[in-house]
Amino acid sequence: MSVPKRHHYIAQMILRRFTDQRGLLYCHSRTDRHQSAWSSKPANVFAENHLYNVSIEKEFSALEGRVAVMIDEFVEAALCRRNPQLGLEDRDVWFQFLVLQQRRVPDVARPVVEANVDCLIEEIPAKIENDIGRRLTSNEIAAFRKPDNQERLRKNAVAFFASAKPRRDFLNRLHGTSIETALIGNPRKSFVCGSRPIAGFHEWFCVHQKVAVKLLPLSGLDQLVIFNSSSEIRRINHDIVNRSTFFAGPSRSLVESLARPR
Repeated sequence: MSVPKRHHYIAQMILRRFTDQRGLLYCHSRTDRHQSAWSSKPANVFAENHLYNVSIEKEFSALEGRVAVMIDEFVEAALCRRNPQLGLEDRDVWFQFLVLQQRRVPDVARPVVEANVDCLIEEIPAKIENDIGRRLTSNEIAAFRKPDNQERLRKNAVAFFASAKPRRDFLNRLHGTSIETALIGNPRKSFVCGSRPIAGFHEWFCVHQKVAVKLLPLSGLDQLVIFNSSSEIRRINHDIVNRSTFFAGPSRSLVESLARPR
């Protein structure tokens, strides 16, 4: 079996929720402001060759399979004007996904790695020990310190950063939050998806062209809000576009309007 070499940093199961009726996304790269929006299948965008290693890609795929069911619940609940019903275990998986989704995109991972690569390399042995369930031997540590291995690790630091598992104490703090879901009530308006889809856990994360999710800082009942205001929807879209190098949405006119300098 061949190993896929093209790795999505935003899962196709999310990207498909932003397509038009033909299954196409309309895309724009902010590195070329003069370029018009172009159409593409989700398989061809928000991806890079050899971004992660095989084991990390398998971990992401397994997690995304579980999260896809939760996003279905967010979307179905919002469209039915009710709050999502996530149990404690599902919420824990959702929080893990939020952390990893925030870290794994190149717009976040590369600047962090470039600024902290030496510190990140020092953390890699502890991550390996956590993954294999034992302490590294002195010979393994010595091999890790060899210059050629250090150089290889520098190149792979993005993958290590992206796959670092959230600490349990941090996830426990997220369990002290509640979930707010937003639905666009205006059938003519839509959200877009950007190459940096999450700015913070208490900011909107668009999981569908009509639905976004965020965490509220205090625990309590989950909430649903309906967005009918064009200005609020456009503000969220501009926030996504401004922090991303690449973005896409379900219509050419929406993407090109967001691509124009204000």
